[in-house]
Amino acid sequence: MITADNVPSVYWLGFEGDTYRQFVSTLGPEGWSEKELVDREAFKASLRKEMTSLPALPEGLQAAQQASIHIRSKTGLQSIPLKTH
Repeated sequence: MITADNVPSVYWLGFEGDTYRQFVSTLGPEGWSEKELVDREAFKASLRKEMTSLPALPEGLQAAQQASIHIRSKTGLQSIPLKTH
């Protein structure tokens, strides 16, 4: 997501120890910041706020239910399906 200060940020759930935790990383001039632990309620509030600001998929997109975001990592390519309504 892009914050109010126009900073790209990524929020995610990660398994740590014996439970899932919420993290955030932001993009700055030197690259992505180290992951930071985020309070569960703050995490949920951020996601709710940003979900209302997501743009609609382009009208010409065929089979919108198959749209996804692709992220390259050291181990390969990850595909995250987009939820459409």
